[in-house]
Amino acid sequence: EVLGRCRDELRSTAVPAAYGLAPQGLIGADGAPVDDYTPFRALGPDGSRRLLDVLPEEALGDRQNLAPSLGTLLAACAEGQGRLLLSGYGIGPQRDDERVTVEALWVADADLQDIEVTEEHGPCCRCRELWRTVRDRYGLDAEAMPDEIRRLSADWTGGRTGWWLWWD
Repeated sequence: EVLGRCRDELRSTAVPAAYGLAPQGLIGADGAPVDDYTPFRALGPDGSRRLLDVLPEEALGDRQNLAPSLGTLLAACAEGQGRLLLSGYGIGPQRDDERVTVEALWVADADLQDIEVTEEHGPCCRCRELWRTVRDRYGLDAEAMPDEIRRLSADWTGGRTGWWLWWD
């Protein structure tokens, strides 16, 4: 139910738009899972707290490759007062690898907005400084820097500009 409320329709593969069907999220009216893959974006503090409450401890240690663990990302978002939003996907119980995976973090801390990050990461690029600040501020346990860091403003951020940090 948590992931269904922030479903990312642009990445949904379960219900092709060509059929004119609207996805209902992870759980249908009968209480059964609707699909086995639910992409999400803009998971905020309330959803993060709920997932921290219901997911087993071992699930919180899962990570997308070298990204921070699910538990530290959910905790950071839950405590971030709306300045952090998470994106990723959920794999349903129909599969052997049921899980929630966060692949990206969006951060809108005001003091980070003037940091310069360039696409080619030249001499004036401060992406490492930006990442170290976010990592340390929110207690993230990533094993490596994000694979992509860019400034992002989207409809799901409420028009606010922040930093998109994504791990492959």
